[in-house]
Amino acid sequence: MRKTIILILLGVVSIYGQRNYERTIERGIKQVYNFNFAQAEKIFLSALELKPNQPAAYHYLSQNHLWFYLGSQQEEDYQIFFTYSNMAEDKCKALLEDEPSSQKLLSMMGNIHMLRAMASAAKGESLDAFWASRSSVSYFEKVLELNPKNVDAYFALGVFKYALSFVPGIFKWALEISGLSGDKDKALEYLQKCSVEGIESQVEAKFHLSKVQLEYLADYPKAEANLNSIIEEFPNNALFQYQLALVLIEKHNLAKAEQKLVKVISINHPKFSQINAFSYFLLGEIYFRRNQFEKALSNFEIFNSLSATIDYSGISNYRIAICHYFLGSELEYKKYLLLARNGNLDINDDIYAKIESEKIFNTPFNELSFDFITAENYIANRKYSDCINFLSKTERELSQPDSLRYNLLLADANSYLRKHETVLSLLLSYVDSKELNESVYKAEIYYLLAKSYNGIKYHALARDFHEKAVESNQGIFKDKLQAKLNRLSKSLKKSN
Repeated sequence: MRKTIILILLGVVSIYGQRNYERTIERGIKQVYNFNFAQAEKIFLSALELKPNQPAAYHYLSQNHLWFYLGSQQEEDYQIFFTYSNMAEDKCKALLEDEPSSQKLLSMMGNIHMLRAMASAAKGESLDAFWASRSSVSYFEKVLELNPKNVDAYFALGVFKYALSFVPGIFKWALEISGLSGDKDKALEYLQKCSVEGIESQVEAKFHLSKVQLEYLADYPKAEANLNSIIEEFPNNALFQYQLALVLIEKHNLAKAEQKLVKVISINHPKFSQINAFSYFLLGEIYFRRNQFEKALSNFEIFNSLSATIDYSGISNYRIAICHYFLGSELEYKKYLLLARNGNLDINDDIYAKIESEKIFNTPFNELSFDFITAENYIANRKYSDCINFLSKTERELSQPDSLRYNLLLADANSYLRKHETVLSLLLSYVDSKELNESVYKAEIYYLLAKSYNGIKYHALARDFHEKAVESNQGIFKDKLQAKLNRLSKSLKKSN
């Protein structure tokens, strides 16, 4: 009897200790999500004292330093990440020897290798990233074999399905060898499931889902809703705030985007200096779109001084050049047009900056160029009627390419106001013309025609122009247009 009582008491102590450990980990995770990293580290270290043989505290300490590395590119954080990651893996493997079918431990191993894949990808170590991804996926597949209803296991699978869909052709062989594959629609399905039903994964699922909704579907309202739901709980998370600013800019809500970027900068976490830098870049974009060229110039210059990479330096310097042009500084205009050619040519904005800066270096802007920028800025500010009024009052002799661009801008503004008949009247005359076939705006015009025909419920014609838009979408910013086409495609499928 006494022995039985002792065993019961030991069991109660063990259960209590485990629950206390899990609650401690949960408290630490919440501090991480709200960017209280120092407090989170104290909590995770206290969890180590409670259960030194459990892997979770080591894993979340490693995650902190991975976030720091991604936010500031400091090599020290990369090394500390792997130190904690190795310790987490060792603890996990030891426990799995006694519990080889533990969903919790298998999921932890999956998460450990998921972070390693992210770290290797950020470091540019592609093969290491592939094999870490393969390991992570295999652990989560085992979890789902044991329990198909384990919703959290779908989170990592969703993230990998999305990330691997962008793997360039040069690495397709690695996908084949590893047995991995990308699939944006599956990613969307898995992340949506986790965002609603997930327990441990719900917050991050909503964050990643918002990225898919922004980049793949141009579904700005849903992306905004997902981000708002997690920002309400974690208002000091600079990553969430920054992602919301990106969505709001695409929604043409520049005032609200500005508020979010100011919030990011006010958080000013030293381990996320690159996000601070990018926030100044986006503020520069916002002021540029408002024709506030002095303020835009200032923010682009701050971005250039803070950024630790060449990413977006091309477009930043191009914008600075244009600001100097409008502010009357010809020498600085030329200087920054030259600098605009030196960005990261793996990034579409920097490719655009190089092409445009070379094009206009010996052909300075004229009044028509200013008109086009003004019209684009009206659209970016959600001032669609102002754009239409401005262009309608423009009295200039236009070449055929300029006339097409003029009508495209006019049609775009009308499209946002759902004046579909007007859009059709502006653009239909270009269909099958030599001028359109030679134009870089061909896919955009087909898209607006498809969107307008869908708006007036001429679905067969809408599908026809949608198909033409997809086939001709080869421009620098084809990914952004493709996202809009993907969203329109879903609308057209509903009309069948």
